[in-house]
Amino acid sequence: MALSASTTFTAAIRISWIPSRTPLRQTYPNVATIAEYFTDSATLLTTVPKWNLNLILATPWDSRFVPQLREYLKYIHSVSEHVRFFMPITSHDSGSPAQEFGSVESTIPRYIAAALLGTGATGITQGVEWGSPKRSISSASSPPAPRR
Repeated sequence: MALSASTTFTAAIRISWIPSRTPLRQTYPNVATIAEYFTDSATLLTTVPKWNLNLILATPWDSRFVPQLREYLKYIHSVSEHVRFFMPITSHDSGSPAQEFGSVESTIPRYIAAALLGTGATGITQGVEWGSPKRSISSASSPPAPRR
């Protein structure tokens, strides 16, 4: 399939930036750039707009309890005019919801919080849908074995 200048797609990148004057942005102005970018708030607020990053991976799994999650959500909204966040409930680097928050049952409330209280972009890491009590390589590719 050939891509045209009007084709919209998302490129997930781990680091760096795509300035507005690069051939990629000039050829495909609708490309969305998602970055896993960890830095302090001041640097984030100056570099994200400068580098034209569309979404930054949020880390709500670091806020295990409601008061901390509330403060994290306040922060995300306070900077959302300049920085937009993609907020899944866990990531490829974190444990399963059961490992992070104490039980598989925490998955649905955490997802609801991310979807309704975040900035709009959310999702789940592959394998979370199986409700696995522990993250493993095989849980991301196949359902858990039936319990007996």
